[in-house]
Amino acid sequence: MTATDAATPAFRQFSNPATGESIQFITTPQDANEDVLRLNWRSMPGGAITEHIHPHQQERFTITAGEAHFTVNGEEQVVRAGETLDVPAGVRHSESNPGSVEVTGVIELRPALGMKELLKARPRPAVRRRTRCNLAPPSGSSVTRAARPHHRSGCRT
Repeated sequence: MTATDAATPAFRQFSNPATGESIQFITTPQDANEDVLRLNWRSMPGGAITEHIHPHQQERFTITAGEAHFTVNGEEQVVRAGETLDVPAGVRHSESNPGSVEVTGVIELRPALGMKELLKARPRPAVRRRTRCNLAPPSGSSVTRAARPHHRSGCRT
């Protein structure tokens, strides 16, 4: 599966100007016989996702174009087109694109848990802050309560 594969027409693209990333779902657990959420992903030049953790999910990044810079458990790694990075469940990680061209790839989250609903429910972020902290659903929302055991941000507010 590559970022150029056709995304399921029923899924629209989600973009976040605060992090410089956009995603489009390819496969959800309802579409496949496996518990995976698969999405096309783009990171614009200068984009960054702050350190966070998925306590119960593995995250796999397969880079199809460009060069993504990751920090995984404090160790910096550069992943280029054709390479894959696996982040085990419970491991802190972040991503950035310090280059001059966009990075594209495919992300897989296993098991999917409630990530599709969490990603779709995020309110529009404040553009002036470049952190993922702004993306969390309002505290107390049903999506926040459902996803709380599965995703934790390293952000401090």
